[in-house]
Amino acid sequence: MRIEHPLHGFPPHRASLRRAALVVAAAAIVAGCGAIAPPRGGDVVAGAVPAGVAAGAAPAGATPDGEVRQTATPSPSPATPTPAPEATPLPTASEAPAQLAVRWPSPIPGVQPSPTFALQIPILMYHRIVPAGLAGDSLPGLVVSPELFDAQLAALHAAGWHTVTVAQISQALQLHRTFPPRTFAISIDDGWDDGYLYALPILQRYGFHATYYVVAGRVGTWQNVLTPAELRTLVADGMEIGDHTMNHLSLPSLSPAALHYQVETAAELIDRFVGERPATLAYPAGRYDAEVVAEVQADGFGLAVIEGSGAWESAADRFTVPRARVSPSTTPAGLLNQLRALEPGS
Repeated sequence: MRIEHPLHGFPPHRASLRRAALVVAAAAIVAGCGAIAPPRGGDVVAGAVPAGVAAGAAPAGATPDGEVRQTATPSPSPATPTPAPEATPLPTASEAPAQLAVRWPSPIPGVQPSPTFALQIPILMYHRIVPAGLAGDSLPGLVVSPELFDAQLAALHAAGWHTVTVAQISQALQLHRTFPPRTFAISIDDGWDDGYLYALPILQRYGFHATYYVVAGRVGTWQNVLTPAELRTLVADGMEIGDHTMNHLSLPSLSPAALHYQVETAAELIDRFVGERPATLAYPAGRYDAEVVAEVQADGFGLAVIEGSGAWESAADRFTVPRARVSPSTTPAGLLNQLRALEPGS
């Protein structure tokens, strides 16, 4: 399913100021690069916090890694008791989605990658694809404008690069399959709604797919975050939805029960939202230790990603796969040269 509609406003549940700002910003972008913003899903509950989500599960200013701050979002106290594993805000049965035609590959139980087989697929890491004026209090280094994102993907497309999802890389490891030259993956972290409003139409323009790592406890409860309906649209358009935990906490600091809650409950929520369990995970702020890796493996994930240099996926390293951060200073030519340097044989 392709979305070609230009931005024409948001549903009534969006605040009027934000609606006006988005329309103005998107109109300027549409003039230069076509349809940017598909219509919104309608099932967000602005400002609501589900029962059982800890106070520290809240807006990015309260997250322990300081990765993104969003002052426009209602902000519970940063004093953070870890949520009890049984306090899980699952959707009701009526919210379970209809079966979607497109699915990402799931890990195959009992099939272990060969210790002698490896891939070299670069994975790019984005956070926000949004005009700087609409990024709120997000860290500037994490904000890539839609115009720059478009130019980066245009350069890669023109040079013959094509995408796979991180789940496809995971499956290829299990099945010992290779990819054609100039294959790469795009990942977008945290689940902000600009991944739908701005990134999705640009990805569609070039026939690219991405893996969206969402903070499951925020979906449908925070402003400026993807809604369940938008997640389902992403899946229907061939995107992967990955696990970025329930509340974006630093995993190595948690008790075993809290760690299980952050990883597994997020996977259950994503399954309920889109009808498919996530196959891969991104550690919040890239933080992990041996206990965190063991939990992720025990919960059935096929691969997990961190931030780091290089491009390497193997049986030994599949739960610490590096990604290259893309920043607002990354030029299209620079990104193209970076990927060329990571190609096998380079």
